[in-house]
Amino acid sequence: MAVATDAGAETRQDVPRGGLTRYVDGIAGDDQGGANDCSSQASPCLTISRAIDAAAAFDTIQIADAVYTELLTIGQSLTLVGESEEGTIVQAHAQPSEAVNPSRVVTISGSSQVSMADLTIRHGVAGSGAGIYITGAVELSLLRVTLYRNEAGSSGAGIYAVQTGCMLIIDQSSFIENAAGTGNGGGIHGQFCSVGITDSAFVDNSANVGGGLNIADGVGIATLDRVSFSGNLARNLGGGMHTLRSTTEIVNSVFRGNLAESADGSGGAGGGIFSNGGSDITLVNALVSGNLAGNAGGGIFVQSSTSPLNLINVTVAGNRAQAGNGGGISAVYIGAIHNSIVWNNQDQTGTGNASSAIRILGTDDVESSLIQGFSAADLGGSGNLDGTSAANNPQFTFSASPASAPTQDGDYHPAEFSPVVNAGDNALIVGYDLDLDGYDRIVEGIVDLGPYEFGNDFLFRDRFEF
Repeated sequence: MAVATDAGAETRQDVPRGGLTRYVDGIAGDDQGGANDCSSQASPCLTISRAIDAAAAFDTIQIADAVYTELLTIGQSLTLVGESEEGTIVQAHAQPSEAVNPSRVVTISGSSQVSMADLTIRHGVAGSGAGIYITGAVELSLLRVTLYRNEAGSSGAGIYAVQTGCMLIIDQSSFIENAAGTGNGGGIHGQFCSVGITDSAFVDNSANVGGGLNIADGVGIATLDRVSFSGNLARNLGGGMHTLRSTTEIVNSVFRGNLAESADGSGGAGGGIFSNGGSDITLVNALVSGNLAGNAGGGIFVQSSTSPLNLINVTVAGNRAQAGNGGGISAVYIGAIHNSIVWNNQDQTGTGNASSAIRILGTDDVESSLIQGFSAADLGGSGNLDGTSAANNPQFTFSASPASAPTQDGDYHPAEFSPVVNAGDNALIVGYDLDLDGYDRIVEGIVDLGPYEFGNDFLFRDRFEF
């Protein structure tokens, strides 16, 4: 069930363990009518719930591969480790349609530290938090965990965390086909939380706002590193993700084929990303391609002047705004565009013109970038290429038509003689040593525009494709 990202290499890690180890085997175990304390590997418990009841704070529960149909309640610090992500399955029922509402798979309360690794959580049904529901200042760590086909009537089908002091640390995990109804965050709805997500994927999730991920009133800087968003749907704002009153840094990440569209096809904004009031969002070494908005901002929509968007070595291409402007980006205000490419996007006015690239009312700083429909003089700044000249077509390996959006097609590596090769400014990418493929960020002395560096060993380019 795990989904690999196409954004750099992931390193397998082990989950930290502490306290006493307790054992569960859903096939050969025996709860002994509640008498088994699960402490013997030779005599494991049958259910995870029994092991949780028997455990002391900071114990580790080792879970053998099996399908566990039970609802877990955790009120203290624990570590749950499955035998494998694909084989250790915890579910509310065999199918979501068979689960009684509410049937949350995991509920976590109190000021606890809970770690989970190598398991799948699926088929929960609830108003909010069908997969995992957090009710306290919980620090939740997930390592190689899949949240699959959980359904929430409102928000946070996969994970719902709306508590001051909560923390989400997610690594090498997948959120697949989780559906939130009238609310926010099909995969995750996190509010008042600290959020860090690495080497993870959001695939085919849905919500009203933030189809894959919704972050609101975040604590500190929410960080996403090597995260992919593909095929997610918002019926209003932010097909891939939505942020509100939060600061977010997104590095080495991909937004492909996401959709923000109302049921009648006319509404919806921010096919890939919607940045709402009071948010500050920065993308570095990122690809935003093949996304669709029913109205404006096919790739990215920035709501207000208090929501600055910063792009560093980003490509925004092949996106479409169906009934509005800004096929690539629709923004009230952009803080900076550096070493970036905005090309071959479409809006209601057509493809390849200024409006279809960016609908923008104000920007501070555009440097060493290529934006279709804008000349270097239009952009100001220094080092910009003329986006009105056909000679500056970036010559992507394969550029998908924006008319086909939402689509995950397209290969946005530059060709050998592309004008974007060696066209950047090294000073604008200081501190980032690798490109989106996980290879050297600077080859031949000068950085390329966009997230991919030409000249790296392209024989292995597709090793991270999902």
